[in-house]
Amino acid sequence: MRRIQPLILLTALFLASPAWAQAPSSPPEKSKQAPHGPSNEGFLSHNFQWAPHEYESQLNVHFGLSQPLLLNGFNIAMDYRIGQWVFEYSHGMFLDYNASEGIGERFVGKSGADLDSPWTTGGGVGYILLDDLYLMLEVKVHRYEMELSGEKLNYTTASVGPALAYRLFLWRGLNLTAYVRWWPNVWDSTEGKVELANTSFEPVDLGLFANLSLGWAFDL
Repeated sequence: MRRIQPLILLTALFLASPAWAQAPSSPPEKSKQAPHGPSNEGFLSHNFQWAPHEYESQLNVHFGLSQPLLLNGFNIAMDYRIGQWVFEYSHGMFLDYNASEGIGERFVGKSGADLDSPWTTGGGVGYILLDDLYLMLEVKVHRYEMELSGEKLNYTTASVGPALAYRLFLWRGLNLTAYVRWWPNVWDSTEGKVELANTSFEPVDLGLFANLSLGWAFDL
């Protein structure tokens, strides 16, 4: 009996100890994502990471830089992000392909034809692969106006192709996005040939090109 008494005493002390009496601790909270973009108040507000950034709900309004700098035109785009998905719509206007030496010649050669695009519009769906790098599939419709030797011609093309884009936050929501796009024609209203002033041209096929946009993102 004397041997059992110490065992009972030790058991009682163990049950009464704070470590035992303490309620089971709740599971640790999920670590929050570091501030990124609009939620980061510092300069270079980008949080670099290998994992893809996921968004609860974010709208990005951005303006193309290549259009005013190279084509004397204008482009506005909006993309909406939710999770890793990106949904984009863009619209360009008043693009003058003769504004920069070499760009117009790519489509009209040395003919001297004037080539403009009064509007180009369309959208795309993308998915973020890592950090803020995303791959998109885009559908675009383009309107063209050509003039040569006093004769004018209008026609329309449609293109479907991929785009690889990377967005970098500079300060809060201010961001710069770089694109590499491939927009091959899948349809044109000319049936494959443009005849103007006794000269034949191929319909404009934008193919592979790169451009930049500058924008501001808003967390919704």
